[in-house]
Amino acid sequence: MRVGLCGLVVILITSHWAVASEVAGTWEGTFADAHKSYAGFDLDVSGNQVTGEAYLSGLGFGQVTDGRVDGDRFTFTVNTVTFEGRIEGDTMSLASSGRASYSAALQRTRSHVTGPISAEATAKDLEGKWTARFVGRIGDRPKMIGRIDFGFIVEGNTLTGVAHMDGWPGDCPITDVRIDAGRISFTATGRIPSSTGIPVFRFEGEIHGNQLKLTMRHQIFGADNGRKLPMDVSRR
Repeated sequence: MRVGLCGLVVILITSHWAVASEVAGTWEGTFADAHKSYAGFDLDVSGNQVTGEAYLSGLGFGQVTDGRVDGDRFTFTVNTVTFEGRIEGDTMSLASSGRASYSAALQRTRSHVTGPISAEATAKDLEGKWTARFVGRIGDRPKMIGRIDFGFIVEGNTLTGVAHMDGWPGDCPITDVRIDAGRISFTATGRIPSSTGIPVFRFEGEIHGNQLKLTMRHQIFGADNGRKLPMDVSRR
């Protein structure tokens, strides 16, 4: 099959943009060091320019600067450390150049909840312990919350329990649980106030067997965050 010059140019341009678009997103993993230090990035791409934010153990928070996609490779700098890498599917291989030596294998952060909605689910089906994992941008997540575990309890025909939010605000009683045709919503209210009042969290989403696909809105420090933060929740 013969490909004309214009067709070849289109193929090359399309391939370039495909690689660039694959860089965009949220990536998380660990550095290949003794402590398996956390590495996370929120990356944005415009043309062949890469920008965003980084959350790196040992290096702290930093802006992604001087980022560029070139063919199937990309480079960017965080806190004077230059990284270069490439992407294969949902895996990013990353290494630093220069005097500082860092390397990491990162995974694209996305929801892995699959399967049909459990339209017949009842309160009894939710009883037990569940662990949540944020699947949206790192920069949108409440920094004081490292992990969320849910413990649902059936009392009569009512589902209650506790949402344990590691760090702060700790144990938050679960109330106002509603289950309808495979959808669930509930509120978790903190017991430890901030300087502006009690933190309130509102969860909404779908039941998928032993997984939940939820969003979380929060009212912390007196401000209602209207952004819905996505998370996957799995039975422990």
